[in-house]
Amino acid sequence: MNSIAVLGSTSSIGKEVIKYPNTFHCPLRFEDSQEQYDKWFSANPQIDTLVHLARACKKDKIRDEQRDLSTFLLEISAIQKLLNSVPKSVKIVFASTCVIYGLSGTNLIRYTTAQAAKEIMDNNMGVVNCPFDETADTIVDLRSLADHHKVYVMTKLAIEQMIQNHTDNHKIVRIWTTQK
Repeated sequence: MNSIAVLGSTSSIGKEVIKYPNTFHCPLRFEDSQEQYDKWFSANPQIDTLVHLARACKKDKIRDEQRDLSTFLLEISAIQKLLNSVPKSVKIVFASTCVIYGLSGTNLIRYTTAQAAKEIMDNNMGVVNCPFDETADTIVDLRSLADHHKVYVMTKLAIEQMIQNHTDNHKIVRIWTTQK
C-alpha cells in the first residue's frame, strides 16, 4: 500500500489507521454528489488503496432508532457513487461487522482499535474476521437480532456484495467489538 485514502478517518478505528505511513483523510461524505466523488478521485490519481470505515447513523436518536431505511439507502447510494468513481485498480478495504453472524452484546471478543487497524492495514485479501477465531460460528444468522441491528447487518452485507461484484482487489474486515 503506497497511497491510502481513509474514508471515516475520524472514527475510533480511523484515528488509528490514519497514523500509518502514506495515509490521508478522504473528505467525501455520503451526501456528496456523484460529481464530487468523480472530481475527488480525478484529483487524487495516486491512490492505490481506499479504506472505508464510515457509516451512517442518526446520532440524535437512541441506539435502537439510529438505523432505519433512510440510513440504509444513504449508505447504499454512497457506495454506488464510490464504486462509480474509484478506479478498478484501487484496492478497497471495507470495515464490516461480526453482527452479521447474529453476534451482538457484551459477550463478544474485545479487540483494541489499534489491533483492528493493524488487521485493516495488513496485506490479506478477501473476507476476514477480526480477530480470527476458528471456533466461531460464521453462519449469517439474523434471527436473534433487534430491528436496528438487522438494518445494520443488511447494510453491511449489501455493501460487501457490491464491493465483491465491483473488484477482486478488495478486503472485507468483519470486526468484532473494539475497545480503546
